[in-house]
Amino acid sequence: MKVIEFIGVTSANAAGSATLPSGWQAGDLAIWMGTRWGATSNTAAPNTPTGYTKVGPTVSNKPGTFWTTSAAAYRVLQASDTVMPASSNAHDAVLVVYRNATIGAVNGASCGTGACLSGASFPALSLQVSTGTSWVAGLAYKIVTATGLVARANPGTGAMSALDTNGGVASWATHPATSAQHAFSLELKLAP
Repeated sequence: MKVIEFIGVTSANAAGSATLPSGWQAGDLAIWMGTRWGATSNTAAPNTPTGYTKVGPTVSNKPGTFWTTSAAAYRVLQASDTVMPASSNAHDAVLVVYRNATIGAVNGASCGTGACLSGASFPALSLQVSTGTSWVAGLAYKIVTATGLVARANPGTGAMSALDTNGGVASWATHPATSAQHAFSLELKLAP
């Protein structure tokens, strides 16, 4: 029986690229989140990498003098792919690879203005598949933990976090995430 599988995660900063995680293959689903900070307006969203499709809202907040903005995107990997491509203006990015998965519902949230000490929550989703086969991935700007999610990338000094349910869920309510400025919830549907 086919099931969704976590393959690996990679991250980059300073608008750089990174090698795809080991074990990936053509047809796997890559989910990317990029964050841009230091802008004077909230319209300066990170550019979606070439070949990726933006999903969900662009989220932003103003923790001090400057705006911080994040966006998410996905791609079905091709045999010719070797790296997580750089976004021309994202300061930090994370990419997670899954097998036997397609994108379903997506939502994003921001913690608002100020220091955001309570953190943004991984927002609720109206799952497109409610039979318990969909996973939910959570991508966040800043180091976060969240009850009910397994950390896949949560470096102690890094800026990006990737988490998921590590199994099927039939519904997805809001999940608080400690310290996140921006958080995305992404439904991973079982691929046909």
